[in-house]
Amino acid sequence: MKRSIIITAALLFCISVAAQTVERVYVSTDRNAYIAGDRVWCSLFSFNADGALSDGSAVSYLELISADGTAVEAKIGLREGRGAGSFTLPASIPSGNYRLVAYTSTGNVSEAGSRLISVYNPYFTKRVCDGVELCSSWNAVFPDESATGGLEVRVGDSGEITLKAAEWMTLSVSICRSDSLQQLPLPFIGDFLSADEPMIGGAIEFDGEVIRARAIGSREGTMAFLSSAGSPSDTYIAVVGADGSLSFPTCNIYGNRELVCEVMDGSETTYISMESPFLHPEAGIIPPLQLSPAMERALMDRVEVLRSPLRVDTLATFIPRREDPLFDGLEWTVYNLDDYVRFPSTREVIQEIVTEARIGTVHGKRAFRLIGQDGVNSRKYFKDNILTMMDGVIISDVNLILGFDAMLFDRVELCTQNIVIGRTPFEGIINFVTKNLYVRNLSFPSRVRVVDFLGVSYPVVYLGDIPSSVPCRRDLLYWNPLMEMEEGESVTLPVSVPSGPGTWRIVVEGVSEGGLPVGFIVPFVDDAKNY
Repeated sequence: MKRSIIITAALLFCISVAAQTVERVYVSTDRNAYIAGDRVWCSLFSFNADGALSDGSAVSYLELISADGTAVEAKIGLREGRGAGSFTLPASIPSGNYRLVAYTSTGNVSEAGSRLISVYNPYFTKRVCDGVELCSSWNAVFPDESATGGLEVRVGDSGEITLKAAEWMTLSVSICRSDSLQQLPLPFIGDFLSADEPMIGGAIEFDGEVIRARAIGSREGTMAFLSSAGSPSDTYIAVVGADGSLSFPTCNIYGNRELVCEVMDGSETTYISMESPFLHPEAGIIPPLQLSPAMERALMDRVEVLRSPLRVDTLATFIPRREDPLFDGLEWTVYNLDDYVRFPSTREVIQEIVTEARIGTVHGKRAFRLIGQDGVNSRKYFKDNILTMMDGVIISDVNLILGFDAMLFDRVELCTQNIVIGRTPFEGIINFVTKNLYVRNLSFPSRVRVVDFLGVSYPVVYLGDIPSSVPCRRDLLYWNPLMEMEEGESVTLPVSVPSGPGTWRIVVEGVSEGGLPVGFIVPFVDDAKNY
């Protein structure tokens, strides 16, 4: 039975009807002082014009900025107004204070929703332009205990930490060390919600990032492909507009990738040029970072933590994320090519093993054809419009596959059902999967470009887990960027405080079901606890 999956038409419709949607984003982080090489964990709250969590955009854009411009770019997925992700500070980042901003495709960059963080680079002397003050002493900021909203936080005598909610709420929770490197006050989500900031309406990316590009040297109406090695569902097709523009609606591409881009007009001089979705806003007023030789010990302590074999990012747990539904529901036939079922050429593999496929000529070019059957299996016919792939990458010239060493194939995946990608229909799919993504070694024609693509950050939590037999130093004891609590619910956090003197703090930020801000800071000292 034939089936069609139509995705992009719905995406384009959603984008067109949301031209004046308003969103602005508040960002919280696990800490507010880092060193170069640290990972910054983020939790996002996206709100609409009414101050409620937005169910619009499925992706947000982050920039770490200073007077020198943008130092880091990142993307974080959103679901019902909430998102989680991370980015790594470059080893070469200059020392200084930075502003971390987050926004969606509506383009509203909220200063009230941004976060000021301090970055120290103990490896290089480079500093943010006019952003560092050398001094003999400095003003370290240690937050006082404070609370707002319907949340109760208790620290027990034995060190356990318990949260109790008066009503449903969504939170970010961080338990981290307070040290002398912290010079910036913690923001409060309530100030963001009450801020009177100018906002504009813009198009919403409902299902994920819309990758925008230009087809250089191509004519209107030409098809263009985007695909990614190792991920067949990350396959996108668009049509060149009158001005050469291309739009590829996605369901968010997670992780940094190499995208294979091709314009299908037959010319070797055409190519795709990707456009950046980042706005690169001004940093605004940022207080200078106070830098003193007396910080050496605190910085070296941070370096030791960063070099620890049991870093937080190695112990984090992935949160389930929304999957790309492109190939959901399709039925696949898989031919595994083991040592006993193998031939040296692709032609022999097709002739001897893949019985539903043939090699033929379509519109004067070599192509793969699939054999279809009618509803009662009484008549067979050839399907000529086949999506051909290797390792998930669209291959327009099948001679690349026919000339490939078939001994390197691991399996052949076949689907004889109809599918629509973008607005382009196909009568089936054939995907040649190699043993080690050898598609990267193909000699593509010059119109094919392989570009580095910054994907959406994977959402993770760190619940304080460590191997009990291995000593470990940590600055971050717990990080849950997407905690939800029901009315009256009580949660005890599984936190183990490292031995030795130290001051720690619990920072909770969020909103309740009624849209009220929730904030809680509890400093506590524990100088005797062991793992």
